[in-house]
Parts: sequence; structure tokens; C-alpha cells
Amino acid sequence: LLSNVEKWRTLFETRLLPPESDNARHVSLELLPRAPRQIEKIRVQADRDTGVISQLTLFQEGDTRITFEFSKIAVNQGLKNSFFNFTIPPDTEILEYPR
Repeated sequence: LLSNVEKWRTLFETRLLPPESDNARHVSLELLPRAPRQIEKIRVQADRDTGVISQLTLFQEGDTRITFEFSKIAVNQGLKNSFFNFTIPPDTEILEYPR
């Protein structure tokens, strides 16, 4: 879900929720799946100034609720490109799937 923020409007009907207070530091969105899924809705809370997501709640069938809270988030901390280098171990079978 978080890796496809660009697709939210395609996969979900999105709705901005009213602020919880007059000086709310956060903005809240409700996402309703356009196609039937196990997840009935998702609520996302993000910092009003930075757009960084601080909380994500999944509402599932049967009144099940799962909440993820994100804290101490550091943005653009200067990771070196070498951090993302990946070497495929020898004798590894590689499967390619069409996109």
C-alpha cells in the first residue's frame, strides 16, 4: 500500500476527513476499495506540513482493525547509492515475470 501511493486514486475512492480539532497538525484520508476486498476501508493520517504518514489503520471484515503507527521518521538522510547495491548469490535461480 505505501509503495503505491500514486495508485491510491485508481485503487480506492479517497475522501478527506474533517480535522479532529481547529489546530490539527494532521490531515486524515479515508480510502474505500473500488473492488471488493477483505479490507473494508483504510484511514491514513499524515503530517499537514510534510505529508509524512504517521498512522495507517486497516478496517477488515468482522470488525477487525489493525493500526500501524510510524514515529521518528527521518526523511532524506543521505543514504549512499552503495546501500542499494545487490549482488545475486552464485547458483541462484532467477525467475522473471511479465509486468
